[in-house]
Amino acid sequence: MKILRVATDLYPYSIGGLGLHVHQLSKEIVKRGHQVTVFTCEKDPKSHHNFVDGYNVYYFQPLIVPFGISIPPSMLPSLFNKVDEFDVVHAHSHLFFSTYMTAFVRKFKKKPFVVTNHGFVSQRLPFTLQKIILPIVAKWTYTNADAIICYTSEMKEEMENWGVQTENVRIIHNGINAEFFRPLDNHEKEYDIIWVGRYVPGKGIEYLIQSLSELRKEFNNFKVLMIGSGPLKQSIEELITQSNLTKHITLIENISNDDLLHYYNKSKLFVLTSIEEGVPRTILEAMACGLPVVCSDLPQLKTLIDGSGILVPKKDITSIANAIIKILSDKKFYEQLSANARQKIVTKYSLEDTVNKTIELYEELIG
Repeated sequence: MKILRVATDLYPYSIGGLGLHVHQLSKEIVKRGHQVTVFTCEKDPKSHHNFVDGYNVYYFQPLIVPFGISIPPSMLPSLFNKVDEFDVVHAHSHLFFSTYMTAFVRKFKKKPFVVTNHGFVSQRLPFTLQKIILPIVAKWTYTNADAIICYTSEMKEEMENWGVQTENVRIIHNGINAEFFRPLDNHEKEYDIIWVGRYVPGKGIEYLIQSLSELRKEFNNFKVLMIGSGPLKQSIEELITQSNLTKHITLIENISNDDLLHYYNKSKLFVLTSIEEGVPRTILEAMACGLPVVCSDLPQLKTLIDGSGILVPKKDITSIANAIIKILSDKKFYEQLSANARQKIVTKYSLEDTVNKTIELYEELIG
């Protein structure tokens, strides 16, 4: 098969779960004998075309990037001219302009069109704007799709609430390489807590920082590692200083996904206090390394976290602190959560399963 994949973000030029998902899915599908081309955005591409891990990449410079969202009009004529060369077209997330353009082209070019829902709410756009625009745009985008991929049944139900007909929805879990992300016996636990992500409003990072002030009442010598970058990083650094938590927190800029393996293994507990999420890869990676999780109580994460961590109400700093204390202070409880976390990823969230089910969907659409 010849597959055209359209995604605003692509690893390693964009550090984040969506870009990494697109990269790994493309790489693994190529290994199975298919051809993959990716249309993506890059502000300052060294070349228009590149060849990455067996698949072709075409870069399009965005005209503007409002709220961190790339708008690349130059991609549209290339979509029209190139789409007939492929057997199936797969766009990622209804939150990006590149997906809207692909859905528009689908109205004129009758190629099978797949859209993956990576989460309903953007962590970049102001929430008030999203409430008005996204339900309308998302419904239009998904209506033009021949197949829709959701990570969980809860995400499928949310789509129904938006008025999207879901007979074309397939539930294919976000999968990771659990052979790579694994517990390493030779790593000392330098950090009690690890957080990995982008410094953007939807991540709710301020609630994590505020909960650490509560945590300090019980644990005076805890260590936290925060890995990432983003527009709110400076304000978070200021909050850390104002909260007198500087000695407790180590901040690292973006690193390669391969290096994350070692940092997960140097940590005891993964914490995510997001207000909105899809199914973040960081949780899957951390769990695969045997880390229990403290996470915001989001519907699509209940099944994933059950038995592997503690869900806490969004924005509730006391509950966050209490959950951290409960896990770190009870060795038997910690070990049980750790074992469950690893086992769940190995058995239910493997990258191989994700790739196989995605290929099966393509083959079904092509007929």
